[in-house]
Amino acid sequence: MTYRNKRQTLVGFLCYPFVNKVTRTPLLGGPYVRVIDVFKVASDLYAIGAVLGRARRNRLNILARLLVVPGAVDSDVNRLMTLSQKDANNRLRDFKNQNGREPDTFGEICLFPAIKGAL
Repeated sequence: MTYRNKRQTLVGFLCYPFVNKVTRTPLLGGPYVRVIDVFKVASDLYAIGAVLGRARRNRLNILARLLVVPGAVDSDVNRLMTLSQKDANNRLRDFKNQNGREPDTFGEICLFPAIKGAL
């Protein structure tokens, strides 16, 4: 089976334009991505995921199935959703504890903590 015949995941579909845009190819050497660009892509994808989750909140199981490898069992999908929800809640709680307020942008809970942790 060729690559074109394989079923693409939602994450692959969403990531490709962002990663393709920030990938740099020098004259000599292989392609690379700067760390700051990785953080920006992660922040953008987090925002897209949050919007999709909010729009499809009554059908999260369908959205979750699109996020994992096609053919994954239900227990893996449920585990992914539980972990994702816990991660989002932990990030929000940590932000509130550190800053004493709700975040204004997705960058505040995704991008800025990642940059701060990398320094």
